[in-house]
Amino acid sequence: MNPSLPKTLLDPRTYPHSPGEVSSLETHISWLFFAGDRVYKVKKPVKTGFLDFSTLSARKQACQEELRLNRRLSAWMYLGLTEIREEPDGSLRIGGQGPVVEYAVEMRRLPAERMLDRLLDQGDVDNRMMRALAAKLARFHSQSASGPGIDEHGSFAAVRRNCRENFQELEGILAEDSAEEPWLSARMIAFLASWTEAFLKTNRQLFVERVEKGQIREGHGDLHAGNICILDAAAEEIAIYDCLEFSAALRCGDRAGDLAFLLMDLDLHCFRGFAAYLLHEYLRISDDHGMLALVDFYKTYRAIVRGKVAGLRRGQVQGEARQAAEKQAQSFFNL
Repeated sequence: MNPSLPKTLLDPRTYPHSPGEVSSLETHISWLFFAGDRVYKVKKPVKTGFLDFSTLSARKQACQEELRLNRRLSAWMYLGLTEIREEPDGSLRIGGQGPVVEYAVEMRRLPAERMLDRLLDQGDVDNRMMRALAAKLARFHSQSASGPGIDEHGSFAAVRRNCRENFQELEGILAEDSAEEPWLSARMIAFLASWTEAFLKTNRQLFVERVEKGQIREGHGDLHAGNICILDAAAEEIAIYDCLEFSAALRCGDRAGDLAFLLMDLDLHCFRGFAAYLLHEYLRISDDHGMLALVDFYKTYRAIVRGKVAGLRRGQVQGEARQAAEKQAQSFFNL
């Protein structure tokens, strides 16, 4: 990757539609550039234990997969694959004439004030929104791919493996922080691990039956309030975006686990009533009442995953960012 690319993409002259100004947001695997009414997402050239974006061809493939997956839920938002080219004078330009040096996913920009997490923080949410969201998610899950290549990710063995890996990573976090004043309760983590193992041991047949009944789907994988935009609930205009494109194992699973991510997030925002109503409407529309026996388990699993991720981030930053990550991790584990 051209090392000047992140800085260059902050220059409005790089874009064919000449936006007035460009802002950016950086995650651990991507850069996002907000240019007028467009957003361009560029994959970082990183390689971790769960993804490999180290080559240009791999980043192109990841962009294409992101388009495929997210168009299932928000086709109008995901405009296409954009080529970033190097001009003869060495400058970079989106849609230029020179050789391709990078790829980006081009999207329509959503109104920040309509994001579900912001609406929740403002208390500007109602049952109509939950009904519309339940209808969209129930349709999505019913139409999502299932069968060979997907079912195995929702099997009992896969779920148990994912749970155990979570706790192994948490043990590593606790071990690394052993010299510090404790911020994460080892007793709490041990309780959660014991509860998880007991549930798995007692309810193994439930997971087997879910696979047999075709309830394992290629879902979203990261279904929280920050990835949902309520444009017009009455018209069911809802954008759900940012699916996990880099890991089928994390994206595919029981539809109960996908929905439980959002239910857990509503609980975290102290809107348990809306979580219950969303679940009620989803069950009414989908007629998948068998998921009820697994919803609390998957809500707990999702909270542990988010807590683990926040704990890992805590070890990578300093100052106020470290304190914020620590507080967030504690919130998920307490939940």
